[in-house]
Amino acid sequence: MKPSNPIATIVRVILILALVGLIIYSIFFFDDLKQNFVDFIDWLSKNAWLGFFLFIIIYILCTVFFIPGSILTIGSGYAFT
Repeated sequence: MKPSNPIATIVRVILILALVGLIIYSIFFFDDLKQNFVDFIDWLSKNAWLGFFLFIIIYILCTVFFIPGSILTIGSGYAFT
């Protein structure tokens, strides 16, 4: 097995941490993004069947792009009850 390059590993870790930090920063400090989540949850509660399938797709995309799913989980509990 070929030993990994330590500089490449450090660069990858820094890039991943920067991306996660940027996403977390945007969630907490951009009001438009917060309002978009609220609007999406309201729309889910009004359109249950289509909202259910769209919610699954959005949740998968958020997982792939490291967006915290806790906001969507709490919102879906509110919307689908």
